[in-house]
Amino acid sequence: MVLQDYLITHVMHERHNVSTHKIEYIAKETTITSSQTLALRWQTIMQSTCLTAIIQQSQELST
Repeated sequence: MVLQDYLITHVMHERHNVSTHKIEYIAKETTITSSQTLALRWQTIMQSTCLTAIIQQSQELST
C-alpha cells in the first residue's frame, strides 16, 4: 500500500507517466517479483493516464 501511495504521489507530482526505470528501481528496493513488477507497471500507467485526464479536465474547467 505504501508503494502504491508513493507511485500515485509521484505521478501527481511529476504530472506524467512514471518511467519504466523508476518503477524497476522501486521494485528492486522492495524486492517484489517480475510478475508483480509488470502488474505494477501496468497499474501505474493506468493511474497516471487517469490522473492526466483529470488534470486536463480541471484545467479546461478553470479556463
